[in-house]
Amino acid sequence: MNGLKMSFHTASRRNQPPLALAVPLSRFTSQVGGGSAFFVRPLDHFMKCATHNSEATAVCPYCGKALCPSCSRSDSGQRAACSDACAAALAKLDKAAELSIRRSLQSVKASAFACYFTGTIFVLFGIGTLIAFHGDVFLPIFLGGSGVALIISGTRYGKAAKQ
Repeated sequence: MNGLKMSFHTASRRNQPPLALAVPLSRFTSQVGGGSAFFVRPLDHFMKCATHNSEATAVCPYCGKALCPSCSRSDSGQRAACSDACAAALAKLDKAAELSIRRSLQSVKASAFACYFTGTIFVLFGIGTLIAFHGDVFLPIFLGGSGVALIISGTRYGKAAKQ
């Protein structure tokens, strides 16, 4: 359009024309009123850099400021940040996420061990009750079945911990 870049933004369904509001939403059509709770409307303006008032190419993931290529501070493999303070905060958040993942993995490994251990004890008690109570079969079957279910759960936890 006249040599200008075409840009789009989403608008809520409330801002749609009355006819579009009458059409039920469908995720299977791209017709007006369908596709999602939002529709795309062309924009004639662009996001501007917070510092240089030029066209922004990135957004600081910590504070949300728009950044142009000269403002963007990013090392290789890291996200773009608007300042050293935001970069430090992002690094701190990344460390916290890594620690949380590591602790979650330890919890899954502990759960696998607990299931193995408890399942083995249940199976042994099931065998013991079968030997001790010759006529009663419910308790040995219940204990043995519960033990096998716990061992299977431990196996699944173990596989999840390896992934």
